[in-house]
Amino acid sequence: MSLLRFNVFRPAFFKAVPCFIILMSAIVFAGNAYSADVTLAWDAVSQPGMTVTGYRVYHGTNGSVYPTKGCDVATTSCKVSGLVDGQKYYFVATAYNGYGESAYSEPVSYTVPRALQTFTITASAGANGSISPAGTVSVTEGQSKTFTISPHGGFHVDGVLVDGEFKGTFATYTFNTLSASHTIYATFASTPVTLHTIVASDDGNGSISPNGNVTVIEGNNQNFTITPNTGYRIADVRVDAQSVGARSTYEFPNVTGSHTISASFAVNTFTITATAGSNGSITPGTVTVAQGSGQNFTITANSGYEITDVVVDNQSVGAVTSHTFSNIVADRTITAFFAAVPKTDSTEDNSSSATTTNPSDTTDIPAPTGMNTDNTTGSATPAVTPRQEYVNQTPDAPELYLPANGAQEVSLTPLLEIVGFSDPDSDDDHDATHWQIAADESFGDLILDVVVDRSRKINYLVNFLVPHGTLHSDQLYYWRAAVKDDCENTKNWSNWSETFTFTTAAEVQPDKNANGVPDDKEPKYSDLDKDGFNDNEQPLIRVIKGGKGQSLIGIKAVEGVSRINYFTSIDPESIPEEYGPRPKLRHGLMVFNVTLEQVGATARIELFLPDKPHSRAEWYKHDPINGWYKFPVDSVDGKYFIEIEDGGFGDADGAANGIIVDPIGLAEMASEPESAPAPDQSGSACFIETTLDRSAVESASVGNRQTVVLGLICCGFTLLWLAVAMSLMPKVRGPFEVRFLF
Repeated sequence: MSLLRFNVFRPAFFKAVPCFIILMSAIVFAGNAYSADVTLAWDAVSQPGMTVTGYRVYHGTNGSVYPTKGCDVATTSCKVSGLVDGQKYYFVATAYNGYGESAYSEPVSYTVPRALQTFTITASAGANGSISPAGTVSVTEGQSKTFTISPHGGFHVDGVLVDGEFKGTFATYTFNTLSASHTIYATFASTPVTLHTIVASDDGNGSISPNGNVTVIEGNNQNFTITPNTGYRIADVRVDAQSVGARSTYEFPNVTGSHTISASFAVNTFTITATAGSNGSITPGTVTVAQGSGQNFTITANSGYEITDVVVDNQSVGAVTSHTFSNIVADRTITAFFAAVPKTDSTEDNSSSATTTNPSDTTDIPAPTGMNTDNTTGSATPAVTPRQEYVNQTPDAPELYLPANGAQEVSLTPLLEIVGFSDPDSDDDHDATHWQIAADESFGDLILDVVVDRSRKINYLVNFLVPHGTLHSDQLYYWRAAVKDDCENTKNWSNWSETFTFTTAAEVQPDKNANGVPDDKEPKYSDLDKDGFNDNEQPLIRVIKGGKGQSLIGIKAVEGVSRINYFTSIDPESIPEEYGPRPKLRHGLMVFNVTLEQVGATARIELFLPDKPHSRAEWYKHDPINGWYKFPVDSVDGKYFIEIEDGGFGDADGAANGIIVDPIGLAEMASEPESAPAPDQSGSACFIETTLDRSAVESASVGNRQTVVLGLICCGFTLLWLAVAMSLMPKVRGPFEVRFLF
């Protein structure tokens, strides 16, 4: 719709009406889209003592001469026909009666739309490829059309011809703002095959498949499978001399050059933990042995003492003086107990014996020799006998409850739960629980191995919350538990429970590139260690986006680590208060899972933070056994490092399994912040962020609110002044409007 304005014009009638004023507005619009008909409308002339007989409309094409009379009507509108598409016309109107005709009104103009044409594009392709769309394609004038050219396998686009003229070798071609018909034709030619070689090798303690010189067509993918021999594990895989971690598969995508890949393996080792009670020894002590090998232990009591029991993997094997482990395929334990040799007297009479009932009235034990046990009167005559010791019975194996056997879509931090504690000795209570999760049914590949007793800060005797970062998505896990009683003499472990399985939920946090960083937390690019490479594309550094705009948080494995499997941050509020009061963490709780170069090794990790910690800031860790606790962090030349031993203090999975699971966070400053240095413009990983205390923030908030209120008051006065000024202005009658309706 177009809008034009008309000024007042003064037409004059002939003879009796020498001069009068006609106020006219004209609405000009097309009767049909792109037609050559136009309808005009105007205001009626109203003048006292004067009657208008009719109106005439004239038009022309130059704006000064109006040779054609379009209509002569008694009403205030008319339709003008016979106009040419695309031509601009000028229209004027007159009023007349028996005394004559007025002068022309001021003109209005209107351009008749031009009807759009339809053109065709004829598309075709030669052999060994295609064009889409193909055939004759109709396109409206002024529109655009794109064609896609696709070669068959082993061929490429050799040429695109438009109207017979070579335009190039395109995958797509677009006709823009079409104004004529065209042809397009695509040709194809064979593509020579380029071959590349990938040299694959292993150290003989396992295999890589395929092996040797592997030929790959350029652009294709090539996958390799790494398999350790029995008794060995994958130690490392190196691609083009760079470690990519201990992985069982590796794929070269879109091969465009030659490469090397090599796999190294290490013998599987397991720990036999040997423990001797007081007054005796076990030789050798705790040892590490290769898978499939054996190990003998000798148990020796001190002088005046004797062996009372030897417990192997929580099972008694009796008061033996030696024990041999054969074909070791998992961590084992052996514990020896000792007691003083009972003293005897020369007057001892071993010719008779009797029984009496213990105080609990549940188990009979031999009565001391010489004690009268019948109901006759008279005093009993005691005799010296060997000491009779109470024998503690083994607790019942616990019954597993949650997760139910075969459970699916289980959380990555599930709550393991047993039904309760049961012991044949009614006076014994529940003293400890041993929780295990493994990746295999034999529990040789332990994921979690934690013993919780009553001395722990949080009592996980019947249930246990698996720490963050321990489990992975869409994985099958095996779990079991054992319990220990609290007998004063000798505390016994039960047998292991039956084994339950569960499968974790798939893609809890999507990670399309499988680098261990959730997609929603991964920055597009970072280089916190300033080595010129994107951090998250390297095996030993991981970076996530922090909670403050574009701030970054990262970890880098400095020593003892072969691969970072997982790194993210979690909200401390997600950890229930029942597991201890939460400290205020500046950047949330950082959680990582790393694979070590050797089982039982110590990992040294560098921490990257978006702002400099206060000199009195404290670092906290969390695990379900100890709750929240402080953890030492080294500060060296402005850098921050933590050291964690596999299975030791700070390793949340509790197992010396070659994997460390660690959640750690920086607590809020407990006092006024130090003055921060100027921001590091060099791109340092530890850049400074200004910190305000609570009172300063609140003061700033009050000031902001006051500023807003004053601003609203000023706006109110301004609007009131404008309203008064407009009401006092004289009303001005503006020119009439003319609207074209198309």
